[in-house]
Amino acid sequence: MRRSLLNAISSLLSLPVSLLALLALALLSSVLVLMRGGKKQEGLLFWSFAREHLRAYVSQTEKWNRAHPDYQVTLAYISEQALTDRMMGSFFAGTPSADMIEMNQGPNVNAWRGPDEATGYRDLAPLLRRDGLLDKINPPSISPWTRQGRIYGLPHDVHPVLLCYRADILEAAGIDMESLDTWDEFFDALAPLCVDLDGDGYRDRYALELSETMHYMVVMLVDQAGGVLVDDEDNVLMDSPVVADVLARLARRAAARDKLTADIPVFTAAAAQPLLKGQVLAWLCPDWRVANMYDTAPGLAGKVKLMPLPAWEEGGRRTSVLGGTMLGLPKVTRGGNETAEASWQFAKDLYFSKETAELLFRESGIVTPIRDYWKLPVFDEPSDYFCGQPFGRMFIEQAPDVPMRSSSPYLQQASEELLSSFTRLVSYANANDPDELPALRMEAQRLLALAAKKVRLMVDRSAFREGSLR
Repeated sequence: MRRSLLNAISSLLSLPVSLLALLALALLSSVLVLMRGGKKQEGLLFWSFAREHLRAYVSQTEKWNRAHPDYQVTLAYISEQALTDRMMGSFFAGTPSADMIEMNQGPNVNAWRGPDEATGYRDLAPLLRRDGLLDKINPPSISPWTRQGRIYGLPHDVHPVLLCYRADILEAAGIDMESLDTWDEFFDALAPLCVDLDGDGYRDRYALELSETMHYMVVMLVDQAGGVLVDDEDNVLMDSPVVADVLARLARRAAARDKLTADIPVFTAAAAQPLLKGQVLAWLCPDWRVANMYDTAPGLAGKVKLMPLPAWEEGGRRTSVLGGTMLGLPKVTRGGNETAEASWQFAKDLYFSKETAELLFRESGIVTPIRDYWKLPVFDEPSDYFCGQPFGRMFIEQAPDVPMRSSSPYLQQASEELLSSFTRLVSYANANDPDELPALRMEAQRLLALAAKKVRLMVDRSAFREGSLR
């Protein structure tokens, strides 16, 4: 008994401070619920971190509520941080949360950090198989929510990535963008335009937007090349030659002497200015960024086009993936088993709805992961913003080739270590000859080996890993 108590205390002390704080809050909330008597609430509660998603769900929810008076659904927006706190607090303490939670990948991976019995979400794999729905989903889109054979969420999206470019500038310069099949061809073709235009001694144009402070930009390009940072079994693979090669080739283009990449605050309103002014000639564009561009850069209408990403090697993958959202069903809810099947039916009706697929695309440019709906005419509508291109169809053409992704809870740490390695490699390239690609690869390999060692230490110290507390 005493040894069991000591082991339990050791397990708790090995958790990060932030998780211990959440656990304390969760326990406090449990006491408050018991003190209030735990009064049962009517209907089903749906939490989401994204207002734009909820706008697309209103019509479908109203239809459901008319048909199911005993299981009325209430849609509720909660900011991402507040939703994370509530979600993790309820999961730790085993107290009721919402009946359905829509959340993105970053916070969600912590929900399945331990064994399945300690995970707050229900495994949806049996329900998907029972209802014959698994084959309807684009396989790469469900991979971030699949952990050791269990599926903890329905995928909301695909988020393929295309290259958006200033067609007005590049076509006027006689550059045929569609003929550029690889990243090397892309940079070589655009380099002559990346010059000092006003005579002040500083470059005024850059070929590609590439943040050196946001890890997901670099991870996106590593994913495109087929690199894996941490797999689903928590094996750390970030020090592979594939990852080292991508970092080396990016660092070569980001080095100061012949710098062709622009480090700007990606996906913000401030980022629109370099794009509008033509200071950046091309940028990485996941499907959801289309709505962001409409809002922050309406002046680009009729000046930009989309194309598949240049590949890292001839014949290689022409897309990548960025972001992702799932809809999960918590194990412990206010209605218990009585409402569990109703929650599943609503979640299924919503996420597998043709109406939802159309509305999400019109609201935010997001393409559905449900393959049956990829034939909808809405995706073939030409866009004046993109010079008449049917951008929905262009994203869908790349959707089957979106990279598979890991659901490991250590992916965040590995991504941050990857970015740290990249910034160090750029500094190395600045101090040496950036054209010496073999030397850059060797240095990338060295830096990644150090980074991988740190992440492996985190994995090995996990309280949930067998033998880690011995």
